[in-house]
Amino acid sequence: MGLLQRLFSSEYRRALTAEASGDFLAAARSYALCGESQKVCDMHLADARRHSDLDERINALRNALGFAENDGCVLVQRLLAEALRRDGQRRGEDTREGRESLMEAGELLAEGQSFEAAGECFIAAKKVEAAIDAYSRAGQLEKVEELLATQERHTTRDRELHHHFSDYQLYMGGGRRDQALSELRACVEIAPRKGDYRRLLTDLEGQLLREDRVELHCDGRRLFVLGGDDLLVGRDGDCKLVVRGPSVSRRHARILFDKDNQRFQVADAGSRNGTLLDGLTIAGKLALPARARIGLGDRTWLAAEHLAGETLRLEVEGTSRDMGQRAIYIPLGRVLLQHGDDRFPPALLVFKGGRPWIETAGDDKLELELNGKRVLGAIQAIVGDEISINGRRILVVS
Repeated sequence: MGLLQRLFSSEYRRALTAEASGDFLAAARSYALCGESQKVCDMHLADARRHSDLDERINALRNALGFAENDGCVLVQRLLAEALRRDGQRRGEDTREGRESLMEAGELLAEGQSFEAAGECFIAAKKVEAAIDAYSRAGQLEKVEELLATQERHTTRDRELHHHFSDYQLYMGGGRRDQALSELRACVEIAPRKGDYRRLLTDLEGQLLREDRVELHCDGRRLFVLGGDDLLVGRDGDCKLVVRGPSVSRRHARILFDKDNQRFQVADAGSRNGTLLDGLTIAGKLALPARARIGLGDRTWLAAEHLAGETLRLEVEGTSRDMGQRAIYIPLGRVLLQHGDDRFPPALLVFKGGRPWIETAGDDKLELELNGKRVLGAIQAIVGDEISINGRRILVVS
């Protein structure tokens, strides 16, 4: 707009009046109608300078950049880049929004030929390739070499992390849970962001079964399978077989297996109401006959039956919250589940190092599935598993 046009233009006079009164946005609108791009840019810059709020300052600088010309464009780019860098630091380099602000700041600085500063923003935004390019254009060869070496280390780490996590998934799906645990621990060790891997590790550690004990459900039946050198019975949660009743002590009785004579024995564990064998109070250890009733005081009993091999079947009777509960005690850690309850499929359960493993005992006609997927070999059972043998489901409860 020429000088005379400016003098006689009401819009231009309106712009001057708004600028003088500090209404920079109104002035910018009027200058825009007059085609005064640089003045519009100046008004948005003036508006940006008075904003203490970073978001409002960034918005004003973006408006200024849209009207900036020639050398003024470089100045506005630098001002906007600095505001975006501060915004990225405020939001945090580990957030998506923070990285986006830092990346945009780097791009603006690179456009303005400030390559070293651009490289610093790209590094903060975790854009290594962009940082390498910016430092190369700035002639910072040492930083380029350092970044390339770091990038190679990260590539190797990411490859190892992918390998360990893939093996974890493979072992989990195949029922090899201790091996899956080892792979997850390796992930936690090498991952730069460990949160998700730690959560998976904590979940798996909570699902693992130990101490030769597992609770299974099948066709509405509940069955405990118990191993170990001796079986402690009582109300206490630390007992391997928990039986709650009015005459049952916290630690009431012990059942043991005499390997030399291949027979089970029962002993009192210091109970308040005594332990009985077929109605007679016992002291010391007594051998169990093939069938017997073990009294936990005078109101709760365990019906015991010595099955083939080293297997003792137990069922809670009398006054007890656990009346009808069934269990199998396998001191040598191996049993066909049908020995405990014929509703269960012909699966073999084996304790190895306290962990329960379920397999088909080498019967090729039996199909073993874990959580809906076919599995070959044995399954290390964990809490929450659904194990199917020829379509008959076993739920691992605890």
